[in-house]
Amino acid sequence: MKATLLAWTLAACVLLEAACGGGSTAPAALDPGHENCGTCRMVISDASFASQIVTSNEEPRFFDDFGCLTRYLELHGVPASGRIYVADHRTHAWIPAGRAVYTVARNATAPMGSHVIAHESTASRDLDADAQGGTAMDLRDVPVLASGGSR
Repeated sequence: MKATLLAWTLAACVLLEAACGGGSTAPAALDPGHENCGTCRMVISDASFASQIVTSNEEPRFFDDFGCLTRYLELHGVPASGRIYVADHRTHAWIPAGRAVYTVARNATAPMGSHVIAHESTASRDLDADAQGGTAMDLRDVPVLASGGSR
């Protein structure tokens, strides 16, 4: 079940990135300690695991864990006019979710326990001690992408 949700979320990120590739919807600044997760409602205290959905007509929706983003997208779908961003676990820089490098890192426990971390590049991942020994996730290996993006 978790693998299916993760695969679907990654596929949604890629599809949303492709659909909005030329848009001007920029990531919003996260104020740790003052923003709540859009799924579990916990206060987001660690930007290392954060993600967000930004649309042109709504306030940004932040998430404290990749698993929370996954659950939100499963329940509500991908917004038509928006982008998904994930924080580089090491630098906290916002990057389009479809361009990120993902790792299941047992050394890094996200607030809701997903162990999924994102990086802007393999170079950033290689510099992150929390990613060492983790399992790299390649978007091309996500089964839902191989079937044309359908669930």
